[in-house]
Amino acid sequence: MSGTLDVLLIESDSETARATLAALSPKWHCKMVPATEAAEEFLDTRTVKVLLCSDDLPGETGLMFLARTKDRWPKLRRILLAPDLDGELFFHAMREVSLFDYLTKPVVASELMTTVARARTQFHAAERLAPAVLEPHAATAVPVPDLAPAKAGWPHEGALLALGCAIGSALTLLALGLLYLLKTEAGVDLFPLLHLRDIF
Repeated sequence: MSGTLDVLLIESDSETARATLAALSPKWHCKMVPATEAAEEFLDTRTVKVLLCSDDLPGETGLMFLARTKDRWPKLRRILLAPDLDGELFFHAMREVSLFDYLTKPVVASELMTTVARARTQFHAAERLAPAVLEPHAATAVPVPDLAPAKAGWPHEGALLALGCAIGSALTLLALGLLYLLKTEAGVDLFPLLHLRDIF
């Protein structure tokens, strides 16, 4: 995919960055930036499949950055790197930040490779299912199919459905009113076999 990066790493710790890139670079196209500002600039110009984001960053935490930018790059698969993350915070992150996964530091190379591979697979699956959903920086004109105009004088299907529901409700109320009148005024017991006398 032209102009697409497999993995973008946001990491301020040089030792962690070296170990992470050493594990990933032989297999995938990767880049490292030390802070969130540089990451935003890069994400504005390139499509990235997987974002590895350290939680310990200068200026703001990784979770804050991911929460702040999750709607800008909806297809991006986000993996948080942190020394420790309690269960409640993790599930909050999964829900609110659209976190794909979480890895503890120091990162184990085999776990890193497996997690990134799964994230890339999910990215590709999402692209196949919704190819028209593009990142803001990669948006291009998508032709919209011509839709046949509605016939003059005919309401849309939604209006017909609403009208049908309204008519059905009115007829039901009318029928119940008539049954009530028969019961109270004429003294007709309408449901002796069904034991529903208490309805009216």
